Amino acid sequence: MKSLNGRYDPSNDRLKFTEAADAYIEHRQVGVAQGTVRLEKERLRALKTLLAQIAGVDLKLKDIDIRLVRNYQQKRIAEGVGPRTVNMEGQLMRSILKHHEQWKLDGKYQPLPEPMSEPGRSLSPQEEVRLIDAAKSRSQWAVAYHATILENETGMRGVEVRNLEMKRIDLMAAEIHLQKSKTKGGIRIIPLNADALEPVKQLVIRAQMLGASQPEHYLIPALVKTVIVGLNGAVRVRRYDLAKPTKGWRTAWRKLTQKAD
Repeated sequence: MKSLNGRYDPSNDRLKFTEAADAYIEHRQVGVAQGTVRLEKERLRALKTLLAQIAGVDLKLKDIDIRLVRNYQQKRIAEGVGPRTVNMEGQLMRSILKHHEQWKLDGKYQPLPEPMSEPGRSLSPQEEVRLIDAAKSRSQWAVAYHATILENETGMRGVEVRNLEMKRIDLMAAEIHLQKSKTKGGIRIIPLNADALEPVKQLVIRAQMLGASQPEHYLIPALVKTVIVGLNGAVRVRRYDLAKPTKGWRTAWRKLTQKAD
């Protein structure tokens, strides 16, 4: 499409970033897998929030320059976000601007350097015991532990585990039935060995204790903030929303591994 060629069209430069971003996501919903759209929506939330803090909620496409982009990168890193995540958000910003023919930073924009991944190694029995003991001490850490084991044992991607619904799990057959992420039809069957089945069982028990009773409820529901109005006024509380998937467990996993040394 012409709008994706990266040409500059001054007639679009007064479009608000928030409106441009929503139009981009709407366009993507008809052309890519829903899993990809969900990922981009997650990254877009961070983009909108921080850009509004830096430049205001009425930020226009014409005002996105290299200084603003670098400022965004610095502030995200200061928030404790890794460079890979910041780069993916930067790529999304670039795609939104290109879609509206507003990208003019070729030769100026530079992604942040990402650290080289080191080869992994197996845990020693002592390390594994420490990890399991630490995971038992907090509910969030236990979720991170079980979810990570499930990823490693099955090859499932994090987004697939996050969006896993109860109806996709067959404990009797020791299988997970995933809708194929790149096509509208077909089921991908993931067999569960003993090491993968146990974390799934633990996550199912947890979901049921939280109230999961419908096929569409998520295995790992999101923890959301809500306001309850009572006789003594409004109270802000945190609760699990079984109809929404968790955003992830990266922070919990990092804290868990630190605790387990």
